[in-house]
Amino acid sequence: MVIVFGKLLNCYNKGEIESNGCGFLSSNSNIGMIGGISGYSLESNILNCYNKGNIKASPSTEDQRGSVAGGVVGKSTSDNIMNIYNEGNIITNGNSYIYVGGVIAWVGQSVTGNIKNLYNIGTLTGNATTKAVVNGICESDKVIWSNMYWLDSVGLTYGSSTSSPNALTSDALKSLVSNGGLPNTDWAVDSNINNGYPHLKAFDNTNIWLRDDNINDGDPYLKENTEF
Repeated sequence: MVIVFGKLLNCYNKGEIESNGCGFLSSNSNIGMIGGISGYSLESNILNCYNKGNIKASPSTEDQRGSVAGGVVGKSTSDNIMNIYNEGNIITNGNSYIYVGGVIAWVGQSVTGNIKNLYNIGTLTGNATTKAVVNGICESDKVIWSNMYWLDSVGLTYGSSTSSPNALTSDALKSLVSNGGLPNTDWAVDSNINNGYPHLKAFDNTNIWLRDDNINDGDPYLKENTEF
């Protein structure tokens, strides 16, 4: 999905997404961009979204087209992205044309915006030339980052970024709401939901969403005849 000057609220993905350099193509480079929610987001607002599907990316063997693979967003430019998380595994191979991030893979140059309240617990795999940190590659010093976390055992931790994500143990991640690491106005913790990791309160609205352990693997589903 490409989001341009738009808004994306309260959504999630559980399906596997795979790219061999395809997906949305950058206008100024030979790179395909994929993400669990959005491959490329341009001056948009993304709020209360998560991904559980695996993301697989490799460069094209025909023309060496690269890939940008993010758990939730592939590439972001001048966006406000808040309250998002990724649980899907991100699997890459190839050369330095691969950019991967647990939540966001690439934030472009001269980008402005607010990116906050996010975490990743999905594993990241790739070779030594893969560019990878929890939030991906940040080429802008104008972005305001805050409250970014990742599970300390997810895999790749190298790469370059102007931000400072925090590596935490599983128990520490599950305590982020109670200790103020994530705002309790938007996040909650329930041992019976999301394996005890923080989940988004937006999906607790029973006027719109329902939960049943026997339906949709326990993830929220839309209430019948819901009006927005």
